[in-house]
Amino acid sequence: MEPERGYAGTIDLVARIGGQVCLVDYKTRGTDREGQVKSPDPKVIMQLAAAAKAEEHSIDPVAGTWEPWPFDTDVMLLAVALGEVGARTFTARPSSMPAYWSKFWALHRTWQAQYQLLQQPSGLIEIGPPPQPGAARPVD
Repeated sequence: MEPERGYAGTIDLVARIGGQVCLVDYKTRGTDREGQVKSPDPKVIMQLAAAAKAEEHSIDPVAGTWEPWPFDTDVMLLAVALGEVGARTFTARPSSMPAYWSKFWALHRTWQAQYQLLQQPSGLIEIGPPPQPGAARPVD
């Protein structure tokens, strides 16, 4: 859970590949018309961008223990599409990461606002028509 950011998620794998820390998300995909495993949905980049901004990670989910995220945001983000005919690996274009993080954060804040609104009574309060000129006013 990200206490300051208010979101949580699961990364399939954190690995060091060629000296580079990689966050990996596996996606099961079907086969396209060319007989290859289909590409992952682009929204996986938002999920990976959110993971790269993690503040902490779970050490023991049963006990509920957490520790600070030991990696900085300079990580390689990999989506691995797995299918019946093989696997394909994709990386997020580094220049697109700020925009994907911004989109994730905007959607997250929209979800938070919607959740808060649903906890409240309706935002609309019905009011009656104004009193007619010369009509008696109610007494408190």
